[in-house]
Amino acid sequence: MRDLLIVLIYVVALLYALRNPFVGILVFYWISFMNPHRYSWGFAYDLPLAMGAAVVTFVSVVFHIRELKFPATRETYLFILWWVFVSITTYFAFYPDEAYLSRSLAKFF
Repeated sequence: MRDLLIVLIYVVALLYALRNPFVGILVFYWISFMNPHRYSWGFAYDLPLAMGAAVVTFVSVVFHIRELKFPATRETYLFILWWVFVSITTYFAFYPDEAYLSRSLAKFF
C-alpha cells in the first residue's frame, strides 16, 4: 500500500514537473535526499525514481527553454566567482592528487 501511495505522489509530481522544470528539480531532491521509496517493501523499493525525475526535468527544460533565463543577480555572480576560485586553487594546490574530491574521498569508502 505504501508503494502505491509513494508512486502515485511521484507520478503526479512528475506530471506537474512537465509544466514547470523547477518542480522537477524539487522532486529530484526529494527523492535523492529523503529516499521515500526505501520506506516501502514492495515494488517501489528498487525503482530508479531519481533517474526518472532527472529525465523528466531535462525534457521539461527542453520544452520550456525559451521561458528560462539566466538569473542575473549578485549572488549568482558571486557563486560563479567562488566556483572559479575553487577550481583555480584546486588546480594549483601543493598536492593536486589530494585536492581532487574523487581521489581524496575514495580512501574513506
